[in-house]
Amino acid sequence: MAKGRYITDFEKMVIRVGVANGHSDADIARFMNRSRPLVTVWRTKMEKDGSIADLPFGFVADDVAGELAKK
Repeated sequence: MAKGRYITDFEKMVIRVGVANGHSDADIARFMNRSRPLVTVWRTKMEKDGSIADLPFGFVADDVAGELAKK
């Protein structure tokens, strides 16, 4: 099985919030302790299928964005 190929729904949400708040793929990857290419692949997939803008509730997105900014 390929290492790091699949990600959780929470990690997808982190990518969405990170992109919406202007964070780079490298910043998001460091926060998730994953590789930058993995984040880039999933960001691209979500952009193509239109789900990149599906942000969670505001307070959840704000909490994740705050944690991303700290890293």
